[in-house]
Amino acid sequence: MPETQPPTTAERPPLIGPEVSEEVVAELLDDIVETIENRRNLASRWYTDPQVFDVERSAIFTRAWLYAGASALVDMPGMYATTELAGVPVLIVRGEDGVLRAFLNVCRHRGCVLAQGVGTASVLQCRYHAWTYDLTGALKGVPRSNREIGFRHEDYGLLECSVAEWGPWIFVNLDPDATAFTEQFGDLIDFVETHPDAPAVSNLEYVSRQPAEAKANWKLAMENGMECYHCATVHPLINKCYKTGPDDFKLVCHERWALASIWPKETIESGVPGMTDPQHFAYVFPNYALIFGPDYIWIQAMDPLGVDRCTYVTDFFFRKDLSEAARKELIDANDIALWEDIGIVSEVQVGHGAGLRVGGPLFLDSEVLIANFHQSQINNYLKKVNHAQ
Repeated sequence: MPETQPPTTAERPPLIGPEVSEEVVAELLDDIVETIENRRNLASRWYTDPQVFDVERSAIFTRAWLYAGASALVDMPGMYATTELAGVPVLIVRGEDGVLRAFLNVCRHRGCVLAQGVGTASVLQCRYHAWTYDLTGALKGVPRSNREIGFRHEDYGLLECSVAEWGPWIFVNLDPDATAFTEQFGDLIDFVETHPDAPAVSNLEYVSRQPAEAKANWKLAMENGMECYHCATVHPLINKCYKTGPDDFKLVCHERWALASIWPKETIESGVPGMTDPQHFAYVFPNYALIFGPDYIWIQAMDPLGVDRCTYVTDFFFRKDLSEAARKELIDANDIALWEDIGIVSEVQVGHGAGLRVGGPLFLDSEVLIANFHQSQINNYLKKVNHAQ
């Protein structure tokens, strides 16, 4: 009888997509450096080329902290929730010991998805061949394993990811050895928790999730949110309620995140609910934003589905004492702006998809976050991969 061979290395293989070539990474690095130096938009290739998308998934989305969901979904021992992050299935579990853990949501036998949706369980069993894991990810039961020479359960536990909780939010890094979330984003945590326009994080309540698909590359969705240059033409309701001129949209770059803020007009027409307070947008690379005002902190992530598709995922968190009517007004106002954004970024994707060389200039008084933060972060991640190869 042949002997079962254990994994040959403790190192995890690349998680996402094919291996990316050094030539492609070097080519993209040269291109983005030139783009930043010339203060221009990225070339169409960045939004349409599957090779670029493969590089981004391997270089960025396996190495960055990503928003994964509301901790309310797993606030008791035995509860689990599943999600996908850049196409990677992820399982988040609250163990019987109260510890939050995250794993790749695939069985170690043949790669079948292990769990679906949200729920409560004492063990996790693959419905394909009944391999069974406990809530720490350890493999506990394998039918017929006693017939295999050399098979060891300890060799095939679930593959763990890094996970962090901040207030009512869960963040996951697919790299099990990632630098701690609090170490990377301590300044963001302090900023939000001490901001006079933000509610206390401990007083937030998870209300609902709104997913909406856009026929656009994830970067177009992020870049659109980082400027209000388009607000006067794309968002009539926002333009009616907020100051959207070139000197009104405050933009600040930090090392790992960036801030945009808008303030309401002194006189706002009646009948415009939910649009009377300052609103702040903390953009975190690569693909999400904390959006907050006095009554709420929402998280909106732009999750890539493919080179030319993404999902806007908005999780709504409100002050626990805020009325249902006020919550509905704010969600409805966000919904209007969301679909306006989806419409415009989808049209931009059409232009890039036609192969046109449209890469015009970025206006640094209005689009500084795109140049000095978003493009620079892409450059930083690509350099790390290039040096590692």
